[in-house]
Amino acid sequence: MNPLARLILRAKHWQIFIMLSSPLMLAMPIMAYHFRNTFPLPDGIGSYEITIAFLFFLSMWCDLAWLWATGAFLNSIALPALKMKTIFFRFSLLYTLVYYSVDWMAFHTADPEVSIKIFPLHAFALFCGFYLLSFVSKSLVVAETRKPVGFLDYAGPFFLIWFFPIGVWVIQPRINRLYAESLSPAEEIRLESQL
Repeated sequence: MNPLARLILRAKHWQIFIMLSSPLMLAMPIMAYHFRNTFPLPDGIGSYEITIAFLFFLSMWCDLAWLWATGAFLNSIALPALKMKTIFFRFSLLYTLVYYSVDWMAFHTADPEVSIKIFPLHAFALFCGFYLLSFVSKSLVVAETRKPVGFLDYAGPFFLIWFFPIGVWVIQPRINRLYAESLSPAEEIRLESQL
């Protein structure tokens, strides 16, 4: 397993919360200061816009890394008959990463035609984002219950993951438990000695 995935799967709920929310927490005071001191906004892209874009991208990358690590792990420990295909999961991760990394520039232009033309791509990115939430939440419930599930069975985890500031406190301990249960005693001792 990838070292980054191991790090994410072993992280405590408060560590994941900090990882996912700190870039946004840093961006908010910068935005408030900038809007207060430069209204109306100047034309062009300056250091302020680059800083805010970097913080939002960093937040998105952390969120996608968490979804990737948890989704791949949870699906891998499911019973073989219950495993979901990962092709669209991987595509959704990649599409979301690429799309949101470049859409800021397209939406930053003042031309409404660009926004209209790019809207279908944006709608598809939103669909991919909801698919990622669905994949991870369904994989979590399947890994825990070891039986087929419908949406009503994993609706709770779905909404908890969607509203991550609250949900991470509930979801990450469940992931930690499943990860710890999947380790052999020798692996667990080796990982503990690395801390």
